[in-house]
Amino acid sequence: MLTIEEFAREWGARPLFGGQPERVAAGAYADRLRNTPAGLAKALIGFGTGVMEPLWDRLPQLTIPVTLITGERDEKFRALAEQMRARLPNARHVVIPDTGHAAQLEAPHAVAEAIEAG
Repeated sequence: MLTIEEFAREWGARPLFGGQPERVAAGAYADRLRNTPAGLAKALIGFGTGVMEPLWDRLPQLTIPVTLITGERDEKFRALAEQMRARLPNARHVVIPDTGHAAQLEAPHAVAEAIEAG
């Protein structure tokens, strides 16, 4: 079993987080250290995208305005957001330049502006 330090280091080294500014990577690492191994395992098992019920067919029912926000370097989730935007009747997709998977940490003001403009 990994220690919390080992897990935090390995998780942060995943390609998904590649290109993060050092201050963001360091903050995310410190945040992960505030967890427990059991708590992180439960979160990954219970909240991971692979265990959530797919709701793609229900997206057209969501008529409220939706703002999808992704980082420019986050190719996987940018593509998923575009697929969601195509199914949502009242949605827009904002791509935050020069950010990856954690756009809210890398460019919090740009994300806040996107939300406020929503």
